[in-house]
This record gives sequence, C-alpha cells and structure tokens, in this order.
Amino acid sequence: LMGLYTLSRFGSPTELLVQLATSRGKLNKGGVPDLNAAARVILQDWNSGKIPFYVSPPKDVESATPRVTSTVVTTWAKEFDIDALMAKEDSEMVERLPEDMDEEDFAVIFDGAISL
Repeated sequence: LMGLYTLSRFGSPTELLVQLATSRGKLNKGGVPDLNAAARVILQDWNSGKIPFYVSPPKDVESATPRVTSTVVTTWAKEFDIDALMAKEDSEMVERLPEDMDEEDFAVIFDGAISL
C-alpha cells in the first residue's frame, strides 16, 4: 500500500488513513483528515482491482510443501457385500436391545403400515 499510494511507513490502520486523506486532500473543516473518505478510497481501489491480492510466502519452505505418500496396490479390495453388511447391522441392533423386552414391545412394519 505504501508503494501504491506513495505514503511513508505507517504503524497502524489509522496512520494509513490519515496519510492517505492528507495526500488526497480528503480533509474536513479545520484541516482534519476525513478518515471515512480515505477508507472509501481504499475500498473503491480494492473493489476495482487497483490493490492486488496476494498472500505472503511461508517463512519455512520445507514446512509449506505438502507431504504426499503413495503405495502400489497389488490386489483388489474385497467386493462390497450388502447382505453381509445388513446381517451385521441386524445382529448389532438385536444385541443392543434390552433383555427384558416381550413380543408386545415390538412394532412390526409391513406394506408401509405399522401394527402393534
């Protein structure tokens, strides 16, 4: 921003706005810098693309490189078996049921209707 607006070094956003308002002639009565007008100038320049977007490079290049690992596959994975998966799910569900339940405690679902 210092190079774009030809400003001297600033330590805070307020100092940036004061310098920009003064250099652009955005002053209120008594020569007080208009910080809102200076902020609008920065926003307009950002929206128009005059201020380029960038990201600072990482300080440690070694930590910035992603760690990618790969392995050679020698066999195919086991095929998906929906019946075995459903049977396992059913057996786990039955195991989680309380032991003191009677047949009257179950709802039987058939043809979309529920009966007790």
